[in-house]
Order: sequence, then structure tokens, then C-alpha cells
Amino acid sequence: MRISIRLENFMVMTVLLIGVLLGACQAQGVEQQASSKVQSEEAPVAASLVSSDQTPVPGEISLSGVVTDASGNPVRGAMVKAVLGTKTVARFTDESGRYQIKGLEPGQYDVIVDASGFALAKQQLTDPAQKGDTNFKLSAGVDLSRLNSSEMAYLLPDTEEGHQVFLECSGCHGFESIMSMAGMPETAWAGFLSYMTINRWGALVGYAPEQAVNAAPRIAKIFGPEGVLGPNGKPDYSKIKYTPLQDAALKATITEYTVPSPGAMVHSVTVDDSNGIVWFSEYDAASNALARFDPETETFQEFPNPLPKAQGHTGTVLKDGRFIVGLDRGSHDEGEVATKMAIVGDDGKVEALDFPGMPSGARMVIEDPTKENVVWVVIGAQTWRYNVKTKELKTYHNPVPETFPEGSYAGRFARPGDKPSGNGYALAVDSKGTPWVTQINLGNILRLDPDTGEWKIYHTPEMASARGIDVDAEDNVWFGDYYGHKLGMLDPKTGDVKFYYPPNPKAAPYGITVDRKRGYVWYGDTTANNATRFNPKTGEFVEYPLPTADTAVRFMGIDPQGRAWYGGFFNQKLGVVDPGDDTSVSVSLQ
Repeated sequence: MRISIRLENFMVMTVLLIGVLLGACQAQGVEQQASSKVQSEEAPVAASLVSSDQTPVPGEISLSGVVTDASGNPVRGAMVKAVLGTKTVARFTDESGRYQIKGLEPGQYDVIVDASGFALAKQQLTDPAQKGDTNFKLSAGVDLSRLNSSEMAYLLPDTEEGHQVFLECSGCHGFESIMSMAGMPETAWAGFLSYMTINRWGALVGYAPEQAVNAAPRIAKIFGPEGVLGPNGKPDYSKIKYTPLQDAALKATITEYTVPSPGAMVHSVTVDDSNGIVWFSEYDAASNALARFDPETETFQEFPNPLPKAQGHTGTVLKDGRFIVGLDRGSHDEGEVATKMAIVGDDGKVEALDFPGMPSGARMVIEDPTKENVVWVVIGAQTWRYNVKTKELKTYHNPVPETFPEGSYAGRFARPGDKPSGNGYALAVDSKGTPWVTQINLGNILRLDPDTGEWKIYHTPEMASARGIDVDAEDNVWFGDYYGHKLGMLDPKTGDVKFYYPPNPKAAPYGITVDRKRGYVWYGDTTANNATRFNPKTGEFVEYPLPTADTAVRFMGIDPQGRAWYGGFFNQKLGVVDPGDDTSVSVSLQ
């Protein structure tokens, strides 16, 4: 017994030491951010997009071919990725198995085919611009490491404990992140869970020590040595239900870029409507930056955050072109910090907005469409109205229910002694200047009257949660029921709530972004690794699988062309989905 305890304690210390070393390695090379052109960070491949009989024209090279199974039958919906250094361009095969990727630059490419139920296929082309197709024949096979969380969910025990592990783990990241640690015993999990975020986030998030001890047994049953997803597990892959791609998804082109800072955790993305510049925050402690990307020149600029370990969350572009973002540091018991927000302009100068003595943990900043220079901020259990010019601040305290709302995620897994919190997560402001705030685990949507300070709470028993939120051109309120696997719409006139169910039954809508010009509702789907578009007029969902695993998209931004930009919270990516259509839809639901 004594030897067993020592070995397990040794494993705990080993896990923590590895985490410390990884965090140190990540931080070592990221002390200074600067403007940089997208460059290759991957091993070179042995081929180039150069025709033997003509000089290639940049942006005019295309790649095409057919993807079939081992019997020669066409494979529909396979993702074909053309990878050049730190840039990836992906498209999908049609009913005949054919694909075409246009607009490629000359260079050395890997071409990779990823299709559900098949082994990964890869070619290094000697002359992709040559006449003829680049074809692939796939062999059947399932690789546990390539499954997303929504697919792995079918392999878990169909018990309350199994459901809890799925929800609590996928609430932040994909199961892909956990698989690298599969095989740890219960005691190692207990030691790891409390410290799993310290190196990348610079904060202890999630499990308190006593919570980690309680969670470790159920996690070890799944990811431990003998767990169903452990090294000795024997999962029944026949249980997996793959969600077929919708026809509209086959038209899309998805492009991803690797962010310069190693290990950058791109939280939320917004786009400047006036010029198409993409802004985002880098949440991790090592990167700790505000950043922008120019789609025309494909260049990044990163600006160091004025607050160490700031945890830049979600921001907005002001009318003067500056980017303002909430800083989440302090929301995880790190202690009070004065700096709550930061602003950066075209000149690259970053201004810290300090509010000494006020609550910490600013998550989302949204501009008020009805008032010049005014933004709204959700910060801890408060909601703020702030004038960036006059520095005038007005605070409102979020309501706190006496009991957990019926049907809520928090109520479902509440332990004896637990009480509801007033913390908000996301907010939106409608055309009348009315703020709407979500409370994730309570499944509440709050409406604030700025003049009277009165709150109105909206909740139905079907609302397990309320995460991202946005309003459309008619002030309908759209929200993501993350733990309830559905999209919701609140009619502010009647208070009625209507739900829409995605094709993937395990979908987890995170940030909500409304394309007000075209009427579409977009959201990031963490569990299925998708960016999803919803048409309110037709009720049609289009789920776009993303090229890199465990992207964990937070909030997206829509550019003037109707493309959806997203960040890879766990994979250092900035990406864009071009749906391949320009169809406008009416947001009217009448």
C-alpha cells in the first residue's frame, strides 16, 4: 500500500511538472510581440504548386480531384485541405466525390483528406498545377484521436455520471485536449484538475481542491487506465452517429492561419465594418495580447496587454476604429486588479482602463448603438455602462435568484450548500439601447431598464443554460443553450421563447453573432468543432466542420462580405468561413 501511494503521488507530481515545463517553454519565446507576415512554422514538404510549362500566377492555381472509398465509390463531404506553411485552405467533396480548391498561391503543399469513418489520407504533390486530377482512395477506419467531443459522447456510459463528465469537460474544451492525458489513475486526476489551467491561463480555473477530489473518480472511469477512452479501453465505435454535412456546406471554403505567438489562445473575434480588419484577444498568459489581422495582406500585428495575465476576453470596435476588450483576470479568485479593460488604436498604443476598488473579471464589452462613446460591460455580478470619452461610469447589480431555476444546468448538478450566483457572461444591446445579459449555468436571460435600473428575468424549464447572446435587426434576442444543445430565440414583445435544434444533437452553441445585413445567426459549436449558420426564415442549419481539431470557437465576427471569422481557443488559429453564397434572407419571423 505504501509503495502504491508513493507511485501515485509521483505521477501527480510528474503531471504538474510537465505542465510547468510546457508553460515555461511557451512563455520563453513570447516576451515581445511585433508585426509579422504569415510564415511557415511547419516542416517543408517535397512538392510545389509550379507548372512545368508555364510560370504560375499567384492566386490563380487550382487543385482538383476525386475522393473514393476502397471500392471506388465516391465519398461525399470529405474535407480536403491544402496546407502551405502556416496557411490552410479547405473545401469539401460533392456527391460525386469531386473537390476543387481555387485561388492557391505557388509553393510547397501537403494535401490532406479527412472524412468521417475513414483513415486520414495525405499526399505530397510534385506538381499540383499539372494537368489531371489529384485523387484519393480512402480506407475505412476510426481513429479515437480524430473524433470530436460530439462523436466521443456516444462512447461514454449512458449514465448521469457519464453525462456530467461530458458536460463539465466539453463546457470549455474538446475531448481532444484530454486524450493526451488518458491513462492517468484517479489520484493523478485529483492532483491535476485544480492546476490544469495555471500555466496557459495564469490562473486556477474550474475545480477547487475538494471539487477535484470529487470529480476525479468519474473522470478516471472514462479516461483512466481501464476507462472506455483510456489506453486499455475498448470503445464500441459502432455507436457513433456521424452527422452528414448539409448540401449548403459543400459550397464553403475555409481558410485558417496560424497566429504568430506560440500557443496563442484566440478567444473572441470581431471585424471592423469600415475596413474589414479582424480584431481579437489572446487569452493565454504567455501571449497576453490584443491583435489584429489584415485579410488583404495576410499580416498579423500583436500588441502587448498592459495587464500581466490579463485574460483578454470579448471586445468590440468603436466608431473611431479603436478596439476595446474586457479583461477577465480577477474572475477566478486571483484577487482584485485595477485594470478592467484595454483599448488599442491604429497607432498601436494600448490604453489601460483602471477602476480601483471595483469588481474584477470583465468579460464582454459591447457598443451602445444609441449613444455616442458609450459601451456596456458585463463584469462579475455587475453590468456597467461606461462612456469612453467622459469616463463616466454607472453600475448595475445583476439579480440573484433565491433558488436554482427549474431545468437549469446549475440546478441539475448542485451540491448541498450550493447557492445561485449573479454572475453574467455575455451581453447584447438592442436598437433601443436596452442591454440583455446571460447567466450561463442558471439558464437566465436578463433585461435591464437603464433609466430605472429594474431587471426582468426570462427563463423556462427548457433552458438548461444561456451562453452567447445577440439581437437581430428586429430586436429578437438570440441565445445559445450550450448545455441544452440548442439555439433559442426570445421575442421581447411577448416574452415567448422558441427553440431550434441543430442537425448534430450534441451541438453546443457558444458565442452568438447575428449577421444583420443578411439575417443569418452564426455560432461556434465547441463539441462538434463546427462554425454553424442558421437561417431564421427557413429554419435551415448549415454546420461547417473546421480544419483543425479542438478549435473551441468562442465569439465570431462577420465581415462586409458575409464571411464568418473565428478564433481557435486551443489551437493557435485564426480562420474564416466563406459560405460560397451571397443570398440575403429576411430576419422577419412573421
